[in-house]
Amino acid sequence: MSVYFGSGDGRSSILRWPLVRLRRLLPAPPSHRHREANGPHRDSGPSGWLGPARVVWALALAREKRQKLWQAKLARERGRLVICDRYPQAQIPGINDGPLLDGWRHSQRRLAHVLARREALPYEAAERIPPDLVLRLVVDQGTAEQRRPDHDPDDLRRRRDLVASLRFDRARHGVVEINAGLPYARVLTDAAEAIRRHL
Repeated sequence: MSVYFGSGDGRSSILRWPLVRLRRLLPAPPSHRHREANGPHRDSGPSGWLGPARVVWALALAREKRQKLWQAKLARERGRLVICDRYPQAQIPGINDGPLLDGWRHSQRRLAHVLARREALPYEAAERIPPDLVLRLVVDQGTAEQRRPDHDPDDLRRRRDLVASLRFDRARHGVVEINAGLPYARVLTDAAEAIRRHL
């Protein structure tokens, strides 16, 4: 069983679908690009990126993550092999699929605080339900730039560092790094071998 926890490809909920369409039609605001390029971002109140739309997006996405996490947990308990892409993480808020409203958790505004706490629930659940094995796909800087020529090289380097910094200490079989700069068939073989060896 495969589960995609990200916000890009794949199916989205009815709540998030209109925003997905809008996001594809409109370019990201300059401030959003700058924020992603400079790592985690903490808003001081509900006037952040796209205002109400950002809140709806964050909460709808959190709801999707919660449902998918529950489905994955049930499938694993029934003996199925569950392969997850972009497992929920709260170590790096605002980027790499981290929570978007994390900066509101200590807000003096009660509503902002409540919304941030609600968004945090699936990320906290993911900490309690760690994956058995993590495959970290690693690419060198040259490969990253070749695959995404329209991205800022410094941003790509920062994202690579962020992915490398993610910890999964509770994963029963730890983290296995896979060289994703190799041809696809080799990457797939290495990933399958790691799963066979550890599980």
